[in-house]
Amino acid sequence: MAAFSDLCDLTIQSDACNTAQRKAIQECLGSDGQLLVNSVTNISPFLDYEPHSGIKHESAIAKFRAACKIFLRTMASFKEHPLVIFLDDIQWMDKDSKELVKAFLQDTEMKNLILIFLDDIQWMDKDSKELVKAFLQDTEMKNLILILAYRDEDGEEIEAIKNSLTKRNKLCITDISLENLEQEDIHDLVKKQLADNSDKIRELSKLVFRKTQGNPFHVLQFISTLQRDGLLKRCDDSWVFDIDHIQCDMMVSNSVAALLSRKVQCCDRETTEMLKVASLLGYNFPSEVLIEVVLPALNSEASVREKKTAECVQSLLKKSVDSQFLEETQHGYQFSHDKIQATFVSLMDKIEKKRFHFAIGRSFLARSTDASILQAAVHLNRAGEAHVISAKDKVELADINLKASKYCECRSAFSDSASFLRKGWAVLDEKSKWSEHFALAFDLVESLARMEFINGDLDACRVANKEVLYRAKSIDMKIKPFILEIDALVAANDGVKIITVSRKMLKELGFSIPRTISTLRLLIKLKGVRRLLAKTTDEDILGLSGANDPKLCTAVNIMVRLGSFAFSKQNVNLRVYLALLVTELTINCGLSPYSCIGLGLLGVTELLLGNEEKGIRLGELALKLVSQVSCSKEAKCFFISRLSSSLLYFKSRLRRLLGMYDASFYASIEIGDISSASLSALTGFYLVLFTGGNLKALERSINTVYCRIGDFRQDVFLLPLKPVQQLVINMLTRTDDWESLTVLTGTIMNEDEYMSESIAENNDFYISTLLFCKMILAYTFGFEEKAQLMSQEVKDCSFFAFEKGFFSLPFCFYSAMISYGRYQSTGQRKHLRTARKYRKVLARHQSNRNPNANPFLTIIDVEELALKSTDPILIMQACNTSIQLQAGEDFSNLEALANEQASRIMRNLGGPTAETYRDRAIHVYSHKWGAIAKARWLQKGQDLISEDSVEVISVESSSNEELWP
Repeated sequence: MAAFSDLCDLTIQSDACNTAQRKAIQECLGSDGQLLVNSVTNISPFLDYEPHSGIKHESAIAKFRAACKIFLRTMASFKEHPLVIFLDDIQWMDKDSKELVKAFLQDTEMKNLILIFLDDIQWMDKDSKELVKAFLQDTEMKNLILILAYRDEDGEEIEAIKNSLTKRNKLCITDISLENLEQEDIHDLVKKQLADNSDKIRELSKLVFRKTQGNPFHVLQFISTLQRDGLLKRCDDSWVFDIDHIQCDMMVSNSVAALLSRKVQCCDRETTEMLKVASLLGYNFPSEVLIEVVLPALNSEASVREKKTAECVQSLLKKSVDSQFLEETQHGYQFSHDKIQATFVSLMDKIEKKRFHFAIGRSFLARSTDASILQAAVHLNRAGEAHVISAKDKVELADINLKASKYCECRSAFSDSASFLRKGWAVLDEKSKWSEHFALAFDLVESLARMEFINGDLDACRVANKEVLYRAKSIDMKIKPFILEIDALVAANDGVKIITVSRKMLKELGFSIPRTISTLRLLIKLKGVRRLLAKTTDEDILGLSGANDPKLCTAVNIMVRLGSFAFSKQNVNLRVYLALLVTELTINCGLSPYSCIGLGLLGVTELLLGNEEKGIRLGELALKLVSQVSCSKEAKCFFISRLSSSLLYFKSRLRRLLGMYDASFYASIEIGDISSASLSALTGFYLVLFTGGNLKALERSINTVYCRIGDFRQDVFLLPLKPVQQLVINMLTRTDDWESLTVLTGTIMNEDEYMSESIAENNDFYISTLLFCKMILAYTFGFEEKAQLMSQEVKDCSFFAFEKGFFSLPFCFYSAMISYGRYQSTGQRKHLRTARKYRKVLARHQSNRNPNANPFLTIIDVEELALKSTDPILIMQACNTSIQLQAGEDFSNLEALANEQASRIMRNLGGPTAETYRDRAIHVYSHKWGAIAKARWLQKGQDLISEDSVEVISVESSSNEELWP
């Protein structure tokens, strides 16, 4: 943020940012500009916002990162001033900063040259090395110059870093060795620094050269040290110094740290003691805590008359600023260089460090705010066992760590939260923690199990959760561990164990699920619940009181989780039975936070059975329950990510749902529900794809989500994102090997491995979406026979989403277009019958007032008209109407396809406008939708219809066959 502030200051001072450019920044950032103003106050001249604290960090971190990227992209677009980013000491960058930098460098919208300078890479940690690797491996960054600077004191380490960066990367890396200055160069530097060209200055420069070995930074520090120590003085108009005295008194210094250490050693005791404490507080620190901690240290050896006060410490702080050890900031002080801080830290032994850490920790603890407790936990943990002697002290420290972990959890810092919990758990006495401090021990290990799950360590999660279940004294205490056990099994995809464990838990809660659910049992249950719903109005259900029994709420929670898992595994009987049971329990016993999901599952079931009226009623009822205050955030994310798309697309326009899924993704990340985050993002991506959102922007969104979910190290939830990500990459690829673009094997995934893994997991959803993406690609690049095969395989999967749910509209549309094409190329009437079956489904959607059916059906109707009529005027009017409709809806994919369709039909009719339509299609594909590969395919003179097309003029106009048996 300091770099952003400097960038804003320099831009304003240089008048480089004119009114038009400021307006461009405001338009690009929009309302997200408030997030930047809160952190970078110097940016306010560019925006219309004033800083305020109304935005919570935990809910805005991802949007803040995106706002930073947009701001940087806009600044980089101003040709008046190139953008240079200087990153010093990246080994100390926190996780968020690294993700922010990665987001900058993955932003291919930055058209101007960007120069990134990374200093001191010899101190890079593992994460920083991985970050630099990501820079070098990203082939999209065509406009990046990356400069890595390091000091050659650690030669072996640098070679290891260079080897790790260049391994497997075919990059041209220029290695420039910056040698120390020669003696004559040092003489020029010294005489300019001292503004003296006399002969005696040459003698001094020779000595400086010997002492500093020609390092220019050391030269300036050396001269500054000579002046401070009185070895170099200005007398009248000349400099006075004693070469021999300097030779004896000044040691050879090959590093800045040695000179700084010497400067530190010249400090008086009081300043040294104060700065030692400050160095442990951190690079930036508040003066209040420093004063409180340092006063006892200063007064421990002072007489009554010499007792120091807070004013004395303020005076020492000012003195340190004057001596260039410290710099004053808006919120306190900071060290002028991290090496100065490190030097003061090095002056203390382990015992002294722990003593000061303990004092700092107690000082923060006395402030009682959440942020202060976090700092207290950090310093008291560093103080170690030497200051935590009694059992009471250990219990207090464990409790402080528990509070610090909750503070981190609220801010989605799950890794830090787990670290505090481990330390709190470890500090408790092994023999007495369960017998004497049961509540604290239980809270620690229960929270630790949850954090380990969120952080992706399923083995550690199970170990901790097993301890919780073993120690729980009542069924109420097992509620959260039960849910966590189910979630961990779902993440591990252990299908058999999920059902077994769920049944066992439900039995313990007082509910039973039959081991075998026969069709007869299911029909009896279905009829009973339908009768119950028939005599219960929506207002009655919405007005139900909340279920007071926590066992019931937990049982419902487990049932909907198991039902959702059965949904993805095509275990129809189990899914329907659980949905019926939850609905029955809701009406008879009252609402629970997860009642909405049970009703939603039942609504989806009714849709699948063809009872659209009942399905829509249950869906709308579930959505109303979601909006109620009693519905928890976890339940809302769970519902939106898994069920809402199949219920909402009947009544809501697809594009209007994007905001809901975006909010659900970030809310899921905030609470650590990575499964819901993944499914919310996935649905949002397909919405963008179906409604013609720009593919390049979609690729960036996918990459961002990929990184966010990857932070939690739960790779299983990245799996469903891969097909759509590879599809987008294929659409953006510049190649003439069209067949290779129909295969979902590339930089992101291998389709054979993905299919094998999905089959092994018996996950029909993964299989169906893979086949669907392959179908779209095969159709897009003219491989109709392959596309038809994929369409049939998707249908054979019989997955709900493609039959009656969210995917049904685009699936029926593409399948119809493929079949029309196959009919025209082969003349086989079976293809025409298949096309009309799919058209019938789309027409039924339209008759049911589905607002999303018309754009798809309009293109299908043009195909029908072209088969029945040879009137070019009539057909051209229909084509123009279709194109205008798609453009009005802003469905750029369908707009491009409608133009391509018009070009093909008019060419077959010999119409003169065929090339015009073709050019429009290429323009929309490349510039609006961003499908560069498709635009190149059209430019190469190929069409969706092969050259051996069969002209068909008169055909049957109806078919009574049903699409779904």
